[in-house]
Amino acid sequence: MLACDRRISLQRAKFLENFHQMGISPDLGASYLIPRLIGYEKTFDMLINGEIFTAEQALQLGLIHEIAANKQELYEKLEQYLKKVAEGHPPAIAATKKLLKERAARELEKQLEVETRYLLDLFKQEEIKHRLQVLV
Repeated sequence: MLACDRRISLQRAKFLENFHQMGISPDLGASYLIPRLIGYEKTFDMLINGEIFTAEQALQLGLIHEIAANKQELYEKLEQYLKKVAEGHPPAIAATKKLLKERAARELEKQLEVETRYLLDLFKQEEIKHRLQVLV
């Protein structure tokens, strides 16, 4: 969800980043995307604490844009957003998105390589194997 242009969550949603408790480092671009959304300090705190947080907390942090009370409201909010986007000129929207994401995509690709390297090193450790078995 972190790479999406618009993030709308159901009110009842819960979020968890518990890499630290599993004994591994972040993956799937979390170490790249989360700090860009909420800053280094909040990201580090979130990743190290590994606590479940609510949709309201995610909104306050800046991880999501809106909260919907139920699925119907979610679809309505999504439809409103898409209508607004559709009012624009598609080539201008595409150019804007490309300008905003092109450099970030190159940086993300590098970060994914580094994340993979760290994860592979961590998965070789006996302690990590034990931690993951306890979680399952």
